[in-house]
Amino acid sequence: MEVIALLAMIALILIVLAMYWLPSIIGYYRRTPDIVRVVVTNALLGWTIVGWLVAMFLAARASAGSLGKPSAS
Repeated sequence: MEVIALLAMIALILIVLAMYWLPSIIGYYRRTPDIVRVVVTNALLGWTIVGWLVAMFLAARASAGSLGKPSAS
């Protein structure tokens, strides 16, 4: 196997893994209060499209405390 083909395969695997865990990554950086629910949903059901979308929804929704606060701008 050529080195370039091996590097391309490794890069593809890393991209697929990053896409799979994207809801958990987003939830972590948004400091979602129920991050455990996002990670568990993503880990157990993320392989299905519906499970991945549910995890993405849980990660991207606004927290209850941030709904009434005005923005800083």
